[in-house]
Amino acid sequence: GPDPNEQWYATFNGDGTYVVGAGYSGICVWRVADGEFQYQLQGSMELGFPNIHRLADAKKIAFSRNKPGEPTQWWELDIKSGTSREIGTSLGSMAGQASHLPAMDLSGHWIIDSEGTRLFIQTREELGTERGIVIDAHEAIIFAVAVDDAGETAASVDSEGHIKVWDLLSSPPELTLEFQEEPGEWVVEFDPYNKRLISFWGGGSANIHYLTDIPARCPV
Repeated sequence: GPDPNEQWYATFNGDGTYVVGAGYSGICVWRVADGEFQYQLQGSMELGFPNIHRLADAKKIAFSRNKPGEPTQWWELDIKSGTSREIGTSLGSMAGQASHLPAMDLSGHWIIDSEGTRLFIQTREELGTERGIVIDAHEAIIFAVAVDDAGETAASVDSEGHIKVWDLLSSPPELTLEFQEEPGEWVVEFDPYNKRLISFWGGGSANIHYLTDIPARCPV
């Protein structure tokens, strides 16, 4: 199989029977039971930077491609057959920043994307259209977004380390919490129980932010 060191993102499928990685060598799939490499969807930097998104449907996984100056493309992969199909483009794009990480919830309903300082919230049905919610969310460039498994809460983090948490059940989405980190290329992710948000970056720092009435910051 391909060099695992060339994979920069990885996730389990919905029932944990496969691991799917994304990186310089494209999208790669391994079987968990025996670690056997299954297949590879060839990729290249010219096709865009791939990100992968776990879905509740264990037979499928979603992935997105970011290419500077172009809308984010979204695809769905049938894990067993290795066939993929494009499901549309979202409103955001990789606009000059070093990092751009969009998100999709576990059901595949919500797509969260960004471009510059703006946050875009769309449903799957709105992909490929100009419909959706646009929020002037940050003062600095947004590096990454996340959405919880339940599709109820989203988060965004910018280059200055400013994290914002959004309630997707309110209309329009309401800013509910804010946290401040040191400036850097931060990534955010929710835990499976939707009670905590982890923020981390390549410099080795990671923090857990509690989304309940527990103290708001707990260094790891």
